Amino acid sequence: MSDPTFSQYSYRFRDDTYGESTDNGWLAAVDTSYSGVSLDTTYRVRFVIWETNSKNGVNTRWRLEFRHVEGDNAWEPCTTTADAVRPAASTNLTEDGDATNLSAAMNNPGTGTYITTNLGIDDTDGTTGNLTSFTKNDFHHVEFAFQIRSAVVSGGDQVDFRIVETDGDYTVTSY
Repeated sequence: MSDPTFSQYSYRFRDDTYGESTDNGWLAAVDTSYSGVSLDTTYRVRFVIWETNSKNGVNTRWRLEFRHVEGDNAWEPCTTTADAVRPAASTNLTEDGDATNLSAAMNNPGTGTYITTNLGIDDTDGTTGNLTSFTKNDFHHVEFAFQIRSAVVSGGDQVDFRIVETDGDYTVTSY
C-alpha cells in the first residue's frame, strides 16, 4: 500500500496588515514571486497543500523552508535560530489556528474537500500545528509569518520558499 503524497499546489505572498481570513494584503498574483521585500519587515506566505495519491493519512505538520540563493543556496528550516529567514510574530495570526479557505484569493484544486480544522497558521517557530487526519484528495491552506534578515541577506538577493512535512513520513511531490 502506498502512502499519501502531497502537492504544494499554489502559494501567495502577503503583507502583515490584514487578518488571516481577510482576502486582502496580497503582494503578487498567485504563484508569482514578490521582489519588493523590505528586509527586517514581517511578511506572510500562504500555501495550498493537496493530497494527490488518493490515500488517507494522519499526523501531519508542515514546516517552512527557505533557500538564500546568494548564500549557501541550500534548503534550510525557518526556525528562530536560522540565519537568513526567521519566523516573525504577527498580531494578525493565531499560532496553530485554522487557516481559512480563501478560495477567491488562492488557486485551489478542482477536486477534494477543504479541511477546515487544519491548525495551519504559524508565526512562532516555522512549523504548523498537527493536522490529525485527512482524507484522500483533500486540501487545506497553511500560512507562515516571517522576516528576511538584513544581517545576512542584501537587498536584491533571491530567497526561495517551500513547505515540507516535518517528520518525513509523507512526500511533497511537486512545488
